[in-house]
Amino acid sequence: MWRVELSLPRGAADSFSEMLAGVASAVTTSADERPGPAVVTALALDARHLAAVEAAIAVAAQALGLPAPAVVAHPVPETDWVRAYQAGHPPLRAGRYLVHGSHVRDLPKGGALCLHVDAGRAFGSGEHESTRGCLLALDRLARGWRARRVLDLGCGSGILALAAARTFRARVVASDNDPVATEVAAGNARLNRVGRWVRTATGAGLDAPLVRRGAPYDLILANILARPLQRLAPGIAGALAPRGRVVLSGLLAWQERGVRAAYLAQRLPLAFRVRQGEWVTLVLAGARRNAHLGDMDPARGR
Repeated sequence: MWRVELSLPRGAADSFSEMLAGVASAVTTSADERPGPAVVTALALDARHLAAVEAAIAVAAQALGLPAPAVVAHPVPETDWVRAYQAGHPPLRAGRYLVHGSHVRDLPKGGALCLHVDAGRAFGSGEHESTRGCLLALDRLARGWRARRVLDLGCGSGILALAAARTFRARVVASDNDPVATEVAAGNARLNRVGRWVRTATGAGLDAPLVRRGAPYDLILANILARPLQRLAPGIAGALAPRGRVVLSGLLAWQERGVRAAYLAQRLPLAFRVRQGEWVTLVLAGARRNAHLGDMDPARGR
């Protein structure tokens, strides 16, 4: 493969890009705010394709009445994209959970709950700190506590629903406002052999009929963003069973105070938190639970 770069007057860059779009494998144009030429980059698959790209450049220059620009062609090293993807996506451990993609063949024989989730069209492959924080919180909650009804609100790929189903053998409702996400989550549930435990619903917030029918929940998982979490506080509190737990994530450390205040107003105090980099996961306790379990910071141990 070859990468062709052209330095062109800004007024001519779009015309060259349009001409090359019909010939090259890919074309990009870049120009920052500073005065000066624009750079048009085109990809050619092989030497024959490169000759066609150079011919198109000559035709474009002639049509615009410009001298033929200097063509700089750089060979692009061949890359094994499958191997590169696999190297960049090793199995991820979070407490008792091991999240892996299809390319991972050698899995531990015991001691880990393996979750098969490929990075794809929906958020949640275990790589983001907020997802990892939720898995670590779930791992800690499962020590001596059990949930029978679980809601994964804003489920994305369904990774938290899978983890809850595998951990508790509980009925889980996984909901999202994106139908692609719920489709992916349902597929992942089947792939991980928990399809009979996980049901998916598409809808905003807690409005989906399946979500309403499943309440009250012993455990509500919501890895979303700070503002939606604050807005959903009354609804989440209303859907929570007595002595239930809420796991909130998708917020940065500086957003914690506002989110905690919204849920404290609903009588859901903090039980413990999990920190992953700049991201914080909050675990809140329902009524009649007084124990404050403290912080869980990987830098300080559990």
